[in-house]
Amino acid sequence: MSANLVYVTANAERSEAFKTICADENYELTICAPESVGDFATYDLIFCDVEAALDFDDVPKSIPVVAVYAASNILEMITAVDGPSIDVLSFPFSPVETASRLRCLSRLHMLQGELNLRRRKADQDVSLPVLVIGSAESRFPVVDALNSTFNIECVDDDMTGLLRAAQGQWPCVVLALNETSRDPAAMIRQMRVLDRTRTTPILVHTTLPDARCIAALQAGANDMALGMASPAELTKRIKALALRKSVLDALRAASIAPLSDFDHATGLPGPTQLMRSMPASLERLKAQGKPASLLLIAVDPLADMPEGESVPDSVMLALTQVLRRSLRGFDYACRYSSDCFAILMPGTDASGAEIVANRICAEIKSEKVRLKDACKDGTTASIGLATMVASGGAESAEHMIAMATDSLAKARAMGAAQVVAQELQLAA
Repeated sequence: MSANLVYVTANAERSEAFKTICADENYELTICAPESVGDFATYDLIFCDVEAALDFDDVPKSIPVVAVYAASNILEMITAVDGPSIDVLSFPFSPVETASRLRCLSRLHMLQGELNLRRRKADQDVSLPVLVIGSAESRFPVVDALNSTFNIECVDDDMTGLLRAAQGQWPCVVLALNETSRDPAAMIRQMRVLDRTRTTPILVHTTLPDARCIAALQAGANDMALGMASPAELTKRIKALALRKSVLDALRAASIAPLSDFDHATGLPGPTQLMRSMPASLERLKAQGKPASLLLIAVDPLADMPEGESVPDSVMLALTQVLRRSLRGFDYACRYSSDCFAILMPGTDASGAEIVANRICAEIKSEKVRLKDACKDGTTASIGLATMVASGGAESAEHMIAMATDSLAKARAMGAAQVVAQELQLAA
């Protein structure tokens, strides 16, 4: 169980393909025929075939709408990119590209809800600056597509691109790849470590999706666009990423996510932000009749580390990368203490959260984490899990943290790499 998605379509082939992707990503999906469209207010993301001719007056302005078109149909493509939707998606669906888009857009919806930005427009200033990094050959189709809409700055090599990205506040950075381009994942990891580029949206543009693209998305890229994407589609995609950044910036400016409680070693928020955001999140889930799960993930004692010494930030940063690969865009992760992470998973029941917890345990155990001057194989973590149904407000948040803390204590008492879960059903 997770975010609610609806796909308005009468095309059985498209709906089955979309169901498969949503199932793999743990999204809750409703397939709806155009003639039986209901109340859109209960959904977090809306996907709609162009031919379904969605009436945008019936859609709350806070819910992102994605127009779906056939890649082989030029008229559908033109209708999609010129319409009022915030983003577009072409069929046949690319699983990697679609999954990255789902995570990015669901996160955008959550942030807009937190800041109550229903009055904000999706349209951005046409003079937005965009940094394009790549060889002249690989970046040509990107520059050619975007030059009339954005202020484009081009950089040839990765090191110069990294320095330039850190010098400015870019609404979006595009990594342009071709068959001979080097692996972009290393550069993305470097950008995510730097304060100035930690939240900069990154779009990978590639002629052919391959293992490098998957690694780039796992390293922190926000979206991926194929070479066949039209100029209008690329423009809409970049504007959606720029809107997401503007919402994040507004959150910080409004002190909803103050930088005073921000862990610079891992790039995650601190515990104060978790306590501030949990009550409102639980209230929303209670109104929707959905559960919530909280994971506390603590690094088990390290054999190579002297007693009483804190877990090195390098270890916590490496484990942060594992968490990023395991979570959805709307899950809320923070560094809870020197050796512990906390993850709030909205809409996830006990069985779903336990599956995620066991997967995280297994991935952490298999990850090679450098500890001081040696290579530490098999670093492990124990996880305490708490799930609450019909919860809401600050009291439920405190109760949930206490229950997860108790579960974590029991897990650590059992030994290394253990998961203990507790579930509580509260009165509605």
